[in-house]
Amino acid sequence: MSVVTPEIRFFADCHWLMADNIILLRITPMLPYEWSNLRRLFDCKSTFETRSGPFDYWRIRLEFDGNLIHWTVSDGWWHPKTTTFDTDYETTMTVLFGVGYDQWRKDRGIMDEADKAVKRLNDSGIPATRSSDPDYLVFEVGESVFRALLSADPTHAASRLIEAVRNRGKILDDYREAVVGLGRVEALDADDVYWDDLFSNGDPVEIGAVIFQTQRGEEHPVGLDLLIMSDGTWRPDGFDTGKEGAAGDVRDYLAQWMKEQS
Repeated sequence: MSVVTPEIRFFADCHWLMADNIILLRITPMLPYEWSNLRRLFDCKSTFETRSGPFDYWRIRLEFDGNLIHWTVSDGWWHPKTTTFDTDYETTMTVLFGVGYDQWRKDRGIMDEADKAVKRLNDSGIPATRSSDPDYLVFEVGESVFRALLSADPTHAASRLIEAVRNRGKILDDYREAVVGLGRVEALDADDVYWDDLFSNGDPVEIGAVIFQTQRGEEHPVGLDLLIMSDGTWRPDGFDTGKEGAAGDVRDYLAQWMKEQS
């Protein structure tokens, strides 16, 4: 007997659990107690049968055998057409009570804070979705995909992420303008930004750097890097612990540093 993979499909204004093009369960109109009762049957691996249509012409019987679910689908009244197949138990549980249950909640307008965060990110142009692990959220910035631990307030975390991503270009432009004419200095984008840390922890993350070099006498050039953070501040890289500032005072800081090196 073949083992097929179940999936969620949408047609006729409903979401359905299907396998091998055969309808198994209609998801959208389920009531809350139907979900809980169905989950209890699957958890206990209890043999059961569902019936629908006039005179119960559509019947589906489920039997559990170790890691497999045996499905018998009968369609018709007097001489029903019967189809049998197996699905993997763990896969079916994931599809039905993971993907299917989430879709049922969305169909009924039921959203938790993580769902709201996903919607806020998507509406702001940051593709996002719930992870297969309920404690995580997956989103994409540029060409990078991040898997972030959900914070205590996911919608607030989403707002902070959206603001930081949206303002990144302006922040870097402000620093480029601030350091013009100071010599060998430039403001560069960071290659890898840990947006997942910002979402999960709420702390600013490095989005770029001001890289500066000056000649000290006949010695080799002396360099200074200032990290540009997602909240618009700068921080010295590797020294001056606790020191930070904004684009408006980076010029004074660099000038004082050059004076100390001369």
